[in-house]
Amino acid sequence: MTTSSSLISPFWPVNIYALVYFTIAHHSS
Repeated sequence: MTTSSSLISPFWPVNIYALVYFTIAHHSS
């Protein structure tokens, strides 16, 4: 799981941003 964590670590902010963006889009719709 260390490799996966290392791969996701630098991308976690993008995932959070995408999640928030999708949530806002859903509420906007």
